[in-house]
Amino acid sequence: MNRTLVNYYFRSRDALFDQVFNEAQDAFLKMIDEVMDAPTPFKKKIENLISVFLKEAMHFPYRELFIITQMNRHDVITAKKSRAQKANAFLEEIQREMDKGTIKTMNPRHFTINLFSLMAYPMVTAPLNKILFGLNDEEYTALMEERKQLIFELIFP
Repeated sequence: MNRTLVNYYFRSRDALFDQVFNEAQDAFLKMIDEVMDAPTPFKKKIENLISVFLKEAMHFPYRELFIITQMNRHDVITAKKSRAQKANAFLEEIQREMDKGTIKTMNPRHFTINLFSLMAYPMVTAPLNKILFGLNDEEYTALMEERKQLIFELIFP
C-alpha cells in the first residue's frame, strides 16, 4: 500500500496502526475472555488458556509483538483500565486456589506474569529461537505444542 492510499483511507499511518492495533487487541481480549469467563474449574481454565493462547499465537505469530510495541509507543494502557475489574477477578480466583493449596503460594500478580511470560516469550522470540536451535517452522510449532503440557505441569506439578 502506498502513502497516497494510506492517507486517503486512514488520513495517516498512525491512524492505520491505531485501527490495526485496536482490532488485534480486541481479537486477543475476546479470546482471553472466552476462556476466563467460562464456568470451568480453575485447573481446566488454565489448561484451556495455555492451549488457546499458544494456538492463537502460533496462528498469528506477530500479534503479541505488535500489541506490545504499540502499547509502548502510545499511552493506550490508560484506555484499557476498564479491564482492571476482570483482572482483579482473576487475581482473586488465583488467590483462592493458592489458599486451597492447588498452586504454589505467591503474589497472584507474579503467578499471572509468570503464566503469560511462559506463553508469550517463546512466541515473541521465535525467530531467534529457530536460529539458535536450528529449527524450521514445523519443528518450532511441534516444540510449542509440547510446551502447552510443559507449562501446565510447571504450574500444577
